[in-house]
Amino acid sequence: MPLTLQELDKKIRQTEEQLAELRAFRSLFAKYEEIGAGNGHARHAAKKRSRPAASSAAPPNANGLKDAILGLSSTTPFTVDELVGALRSKGHHFNRRQVRDSVHILVKKGKGLRRVKQGLGGKPSVYERVSV
Repeated sequence: MPLTLQELDKKIRQTEEQLAELRAFRSLFAKYEEIGAGNGHARHAAKKRSRPAASSAAPPNANGLKDAILGLSSTTPFTVDELVGALRSKGHHFNRRQVRDSVHILVKKGKGLRRVKQGLGGKPSVYERVSV
């Protein structure tokens, strides 16, 4: 059965109203995505974050301290304070905390250093270089 002109106009108005509601909903949804993606509180991000490709380049915060520690050719056991002095004599200016933390990571991961003697009662730990 064909529609009359009045019925057709009524259907067009209804469709336009539905379209306006959908557009309003879409703009609200877009604002929610912007807010949620920006501060990390969105349950599901609209865009999947891709992982960066693995590369051999050093991370942006790398300062070469671990390489400098492993580059010292010390065959005798040493403490962190002795290591700081050796690095300063080579022109590196890292503070004691940085060196201590890097030595701890190298020992923990087994990457070229090992702890010979754990420091006790204010005495420093003693480390030595091992081949990897």
